Amino acid sequence: FVDELETGTATVDIAPEIARRNVNRLTPEDWRRVLEVGGIPESQWNTLIDCFYDWTDPDVLLRPYGAEQEYYSGLSPRYKPRNGPLYTVDELLLIKGFTPEVLDGSPPRYGEENSFPGIRDLLPIFGDGTVNVNVASRRVLMTFQGMDETLAEDILRHRELPAEEGVQNETRLFTDANDFFSRFPALRSPLQNLITTAAGTFRITSTGRSHGVEQRISCVARADRSKGDLTVLWWQESEGQ
Repeated sequence: FVDELETGTATVDIAPEIARRNVNRLTPEDWRRVLEVGGIPESQWNTLIDCFYDWTDPDVLLRPYGAEQEYYSGLSPRYKPRNGPLYTVDELLLIKGFTPEVLDGSPPRYGEENSFPGIRDLLPIFGDGTVNVNVASRRVLMTFQGMDETLAEDILRHRELPAEEGVQNETRLFTDANDFFSRFPALRSPLQNLITTAAGTFRITSTGRSHGVEQRISCVARADRSKGDLTVLWWQESEGQ
């Protein structure tokens, strides 16, 4: 939604937070798919995965390619591993190997053709680990086991088909998991407990622009329709030129 004001614009964007993969619930194989979709060189995968789990697990056992307290104590400034779930996606930047390029991608450099998109847009920290297949992007769909480009494109095409005559919805979205698997039976086994059509948690971003100044407020909120409640889980304010 965009509202044109006398001195600028106000924009509000609302999107289901579970349209992406919860970073705190990824398995090692999930991580490999995420890193592949993010374009991260395969030579970095073992380090990134082991370092992530060393950062988030409660023990001090060092994985073959990981990093524990000894590594972070040698940095300046030094700090300790979380030893628990991430609080924000940006916290990945504290973990060995997770550079800004891994998160946000790398544009082509002078004289080079290699570039990659990064992984930030694939990873929230909220949700139960399921993904809403009615709103997930092609890139998010590609992180699932058993998914290939043809299946991902078919899913996008199916949910954009015109609704059947007499149906109020404009498009033929998936009504529930059973509807999804009836159209894509080959995915039932790998995705049995990973997809949903529910959208109870939302990312809401409000951006105001006036006289060259931008102010942005973002939050993640959980809606309980039965009670009519909206619980804010995360809030951030920022401004820029």
